[in-house]
Amino acid sequence: MRGFLHEPEAPTGDGIVLTHGVGSDARAALLAALARDLAAGGLTVLRVDLPFRQKRPQGPPTPSDEAQDREGLKRALESLARFARGRLYLGGHSYGARQATLLAAEDPEAADALLLLAYPLYLPEQPDRWRTAHFPKLQTPALFVHGSEDPFGRLEQLREALPLIPARTELFAIPGAGHGLGGEASAPQIAAAFRRFLDQPVPLPIADVLDLHTVPPREVKAVLEAWLEEVQRAGFRAVRIIHGRGIGVQREIVRSVLKRTPSVVSFGDAPEEAGGWGATVVTLRD
Repeated sequence: MRGFLHEPEAPTGDGIVLTHGVGSDARAALLAALARDLAAGGLTVLRVDLPFRQKRPQGPPTPSDEAQDREGLKRALESLARFARGRLYLGGHSYGARQATLLAAEDPEAADALLLLAYPLYLPEQPDRWRTAHFPKLQTPALFVHGSEDPFGRLEQLREALPLIPARTELFAIPGAGHGLGGEASAPQIAAAFRRFLDQPVPLPIADVLDLHTVPPREVKAVLEAWLEEVQRAGFRAVRIIHGRGIGVQREIVRSVLKRTPSVVSFGDAPEEAGGWGATVVTLRD
């Protein structure tokens, strides 16, 4: 692990990992300025060099580097967790943003939200090859920050792509900026936009089905407890919770909450046609 840790004077308990693009490293002026502004708002920030940059001081990554770079981001989040015990976020610029989305698609519990700076929707010489195949697997809330003059994707194209993501997304545009987002001068407005994004409440549907794919993993317990209270008050007696299959972590969180909720009569795996063990059906008291 190689990088820089920014510890806030008044920590919120939450933290974020920031990483760079293909032609830079963790010392990039935008990342350094953004780290300072996020830390001023209470986040513990770890800005890191990806493994490909640790191996080579210059030059772009190769396709064989990508899996190692995602593993490096995972290790960075684990390291950050020693300093920030709350929610953990993941951010990156360009290539770093793409690797962050790929990691989140592979492991939905890796981070609670994404800060994606100048996501490279396509290469300028290949504008018809959009890098969105993994978007439908993204279950992590994501703020996309994009310049209006970015040659790696126009704003209207990015807006067209975002509905592919089932999680909550938002696009923050920087007028006149290219792929570098205007450099360190843009850091304060990006930090402010990310704080606003994080402060938005997760809407609770008062219906007989709750899909937890759009809920940050560390908020599952609180969201589920509030939802169970609301659906019982609304008169529902049979409900279903979709938590996904994965490695079973979300399922265990859900069932630990259900076991200690007085209004729950019984629960178990949903029928196969309703999600199987990727969902839990619950009977509530009258």
